[in-house]
Amino acid sequence: MSRDEMYYKRGFTLVELIVVLGVIGILAVGSVLAVGSTRKTSRDVLRLAHMKEVFFGMELYFNEHGDYPEGDQVVLGSDQARCLDDTGFHPAGGCSGNVWLANIMPNPAPGGSSFVYSYDVGPPAAYNIGFSLEGDSAGLVRGQHVMRPSGIQ
Repeated sequence: MSRDEMYYKRGFTLVELIVVLGVIGILAVGSVLAVGSTRKTSRDVLRLAHMKEVFFGMELYFNEHGDYPEGDQVVLGSDQARCLDDTGFHPAGGCSGNVWLANIMPNPAPGGSSFVYSYDVGPPAAYNIGFSLEGDSAGLVRGQHVMRPSGIQ
């Protein structure tokens, strides 16, 4: 064995290992942050989809009755308001006859706030459904919003 071969060792140096571990750490942190942001965005998209479904159900109800269902501070998607029929909001399985919303979904957790419905006598008859978004989505900014018959504000 020559003298050069004795001093030549195979493997990684400490500096190389530290650099590789640092790069892996940065990639891991970036991935975790990206997944968290994606989850918030997907919950906001789901909230807006729920609001759109409720909007169409409310308009169908209005077309049949000429008014919106009565209620004050009704938490949509809660145990007491999972469906909407001709007589108003009911628990899951409590609707019969003309069912306008068969399965009202609650706010996707965590984040956001409950969907709170309130009837507005008017004239004209209207309703307000309060909800919030965790981030900017579909042209709406983060924070509290209200859905009315005229749309989301």
